[in-house]
Amino acid sequence: MHSTRGQISVEVIAIIGFLILFMLPLMYLLLTQAGEFNEEAAVASVSESSVRLATVADQVGRMGPGSKVVVQLDIPEGVESVSASDHSYGGEIVFTMRTSAGITDVVSMSAFPLSEGPNLQFLNSAGTHSVLVEYPISGGNILVGN
Repeated sequence: MHSTRGQISVEVIAIIGFLILFMLPLMYLLLTQAGEFNEEAAVASVSESSVRLATVADQVGRMGPGSKVVVQLDIPEGVESVSASDHSYGGEIVFTMRTSAGITDVVSMSAFPLSEGPNLQFLNSAGTHSVLVEYPISGGNILVGN
């Protein structure tokens, strides 16, 4: 009788051990997929913020000198820098972020020339931020991040 109970407990332990061995690769796959999903969500959030900022800059430009708009942006982890620049075709807003693939730039175009305000780099930190987009009364470029 005692040897039968011992044999059953060894078999149960062996079965549990095999189940754990089969589940380890599945757990690894699930964890790596979750990391990739989080990264893709962060890039999508930065892309949305970039487009939103460029859209607001265009709206401010259409309203004319002296106009101001404050926009709320949700910035995820991983953003290293934000810049607004002037080009011959208008302006662009560039969010630079670090991903597992390396440095990624998310760029949005504006129809109006842009300049960085003095406080644009505060967008490097994660969280919800209020950004002032202003078209100075004196004219010139639209200031992003005043």
